[in-house]
Amino acid sequence: MTFSENSSTRAATIIKDDIQLSDLSNPLGSVGNYNNAIKHYQKAISSAKNAIEPKLGLSQVYMAKHAYGDAKKILYEVLKLDLSNYYANLYLTRVLRLNKEYSAGKNLVYRMLALYPTGVPFLEELAQYYELQKEVELAKSTYEDIIILDPNNILAKGYLRALK
Repeated sequence: MTFSENSSTRAATIIKDDIQLSDLSNPLGSVGNYNNAIKHYQKAISSAKNAIEPKLGLSQVYMAKHAYGDAKKILYEVLKLDLSNYYANLYLTRVLRLNKEYSAGKNLVYRMLALYPTGVPFLEELAQYYELQKEVELAKSTYEDIIILDPNNILAKGYLRALK
């Protein structure tokens, strides 16, 4: 077990009233109890500074709250621990898109697609960047590529259907 895995395991098993914090945080965030979710994720993070999973969970709560600056900050913390972390990079591309940082976001998507050329979530992000920048033909082409990789992809099907 690596140090990071050990830290993550420790953070995930902190118990408060016999409920795992990581299990408690996700439902709280999903029902809009963001402050409690943030509090529990922060407690898990403080117990294991190098744990990645609670930081990723916290970033998602911040994204749900539209606190993109906070989400970006925590994702950069994850990337300092693991520069090529798939989910930290994916969430960061979303945060950058939602925060209208299109150039930085698109560059990150390109970097990740170099590592994961068939990574449908990154292709979806790229297509959405193209849409936002009015690059309709590139968006269409990217959505068509997604359909080849994932024939039942709802996002791609919806976009291509809207173009007809």
